Amino acid sequence: MKKSFKIIAGLAFAGTVLFSSCNKTNDEVTPVDTSKPVAKVEFTDGTSGTFSVPTVTVSTTGDSAYISLEVNATTTKSTRIYMMLSEDNGVATGVTYPSKLVGKKYDGTGANFEFDAKSGYTFEIPSGIGNAFKLNVPVKLRGASAKSDVYTIWITNGAGDFTNPGKNRVFGGNAIVTFKYAEGSLINNYVTTLGNTANSTLGSLFATIDGTNYMRMVADSVDAREKSVDFAYVTPNTTDYIFGSLKDAAVELKFTLTTWDAANRNDTRFATTTVSELEFNAIDGETALLAKIPSSISATSVKYTSAPTNVVFAFQTVAGKKGLVLVKSANGNSSISGEASVQVKVQR
Repeated sequence: MKKSFKIIAGLAFAGTVLFSSCNKTNDEVTPVDTSKPVAKVEFTDGTSGTFSVPTVTVSTTGDSAYISLEVNATTTKSTRIYMMLSEDNGVATGVTYPSKLVGKKYDGTGANFEFDAKSGYTFEIPSGIGNAFKLNVPVKLRGASAKSDVYTIWITNGAGDFTNPGKNRVFGGNAIVTFKYAEGSLINNYVTTLGNTANSTLGSLFATIDGTNYMRMVADSVDAREKSVDFAYVTPNTTDYIFGSLKDAAVELKFTLTTWDAANRNDTRFATTTVSELEFNAIDGETALLAKIPSSISATSVKYTSAPTNVVFAFQTVAGKKGLVLVKSANGNSSISGEASVQVKVQR
């Protein structure tokens, strides 16, 4: 299956700077006008061949910005575009537009196609355009007080929503376009609901790289998805509520994870904290986040013996990224469908 997904992030300001990468998965360009944001494009997928090498163009003839999507798939049909936006390290929320956009087939030939704007996702991909298209998406640039705008983009082929836009992604990963207005390290900030193992509609497996939660069978279908999962929510009996690594005994047992390639099961580590909900909510960047992380994070899971409410635990991924999870509420047990409402702040 041949697939290609290219993104061009453009900023219009004064002069022109063009940068094209050869063998990188993330590109960064600093505009001539240093008062304007740096544009950066990254892809979360780790497998080769799924995405083409991204190109970033920064031009300087105005004060607007656009993201140019170029999707070229020969056999995979995509139907929806989801865009999420995190401003200044805030919670990522869905991006909607007041009206449709006009796009073209990937080769640029033929008539224009209308990409309808939607309320539950960003754009509908027209049925007549086939598997390959080009679409320029305008985005708003903010003023001098802004720190960063991070757009995450999924191309999907089925139902989902802004709480889990990657549910039916066509490609193994997604694209992240960052407009950075000021110095400082960024964090990812997600709000989601995880299902327990008795829940047949909500995924229990969470990937901190892009905020996607997976059902077991969906994650198991693609190696890149398995490798992206950092922890799971399980209720193995009538008393315990566990957030654990894919190599934690309770998680392995509930998900029969021994059938997965061991190399694909991330051994995330955890620790309980005394961080309050108020302190968690005040975290607005990497420095503030790391200041609340315990010095020792070594357990394979955190376990609560009564339903947790507004408690915070820490974790560290195998990639070394540290984060905090606010568990707002959790319910369910080994035989009763339940869910955990969580907010995750993690290093990028």
